[in-house]
Amino acid sequence: MKGIRKAMAALKAGKEVYIDCANAAFETEMGTWKQAYHKISKVDDITVKNLEAIAAEEIAVWKSELAAIEEVIDTAEYCKGSYFWSPAGNASSRRWQEEKYTHKAVWREGGHDWTAETHMSQSCRNVYFWTVCMKDGVKTNMRAVKNSYDRQRKAKNDLQS
Repeated sequence: MKGIRKAMAALKAGKEVYIDCANAAFETEMGTWKQAYHKISKVDDITVKNLEAIAAEEIAVWKSELAAIEEVIDTAEYCKGSYFWSPAGNASSRRWQEEKYTHKAVWREGGHDWTAETHMSQSCRNVYFWTVCMKDGVKTNMRAVKNSYDRQRKAKNDLQS
């Protein structure tokens, strides 16, 4: 990985290296990401193998977070017109659909805590669908969630190239 090579080169040059565990990005100085950094001061403290293991684990977590965000966004897009839907015929089908279209994603991006949820409820005659999007506990909209998702997607693609 490109980031690991940068980190090892910086260590050998005697610079401090910070590993951004929230996004698996390796940086030689504090950047825009203000999450939990691990400071490494000597080459002896960590090897390339350890860096690769940390990176692989963090990238797996990041991919699962991105998948959860994408699921919320896709569900919100699909269920936009659910006001005009007819509810399922029996109670078990209604509960199944409620579970199918109710999702939650929680992530941290750019020093902010994000939460995005989709909810569906069905009565015998009506279908109700709503979203709840929060940034640091303050209500926001789905557009902000999509922008956050796009930034994370771009950062992931930059990291892997």
